[in-house]
Amino acid sequence: MALSGTANAATTAKAAASAQHAESAAVRYDDPHAWLDSASVVTSVTPLTVLTFHVTAHNGVPWLRDPRTSTWHNLRGVPGSQGGYVTNISISQVYPVPPIDGMAAPVAVRITARVNNDRLYSTVCNVTNALSGNPLPCTTWTLISPP
Repeated sequence: MALSGTANAATTAKAAASAQHAESAAVRYDDPHAWLDSASVVTSVTPLTVLTFHVTAHNGVPWLRDPRTSTWHNLRGVPGSQGGYVTNISISQVYPVPPIDGMAAPVAVRITARVNNDRLYSTVCNVTNALSGNPLPCTTWTLISPP
């Protein structure tokens, strides 16, 4: 009998530890204070040049990092930003590239952000040249999911 009781106690302890680990992992995953994404972007074919751009939702504020300047740019300066608390953010290169600011074929990235009311917004930024100042060369933030 004692062996059975010990085995049950050990199983219960393992299950509790596993549940606690799963809960703490979920908190880390959903923590918007540390959300980060990156994308490798082909900026030139001849010679082949690939740069890695990063986005983060640091304390609810969306940021974009240009590796050519090592500067983080606040995306709240992009037209259409309503200042919502960003909980998730992603970045990818746009293929094919739509014209931005009259350029025929710029190198561009799409940034998608989810705010705390679960709405998704998207913008496309021209990263042909190193980013500097405000406003950034981005399209207006556009709602892409229903409220």
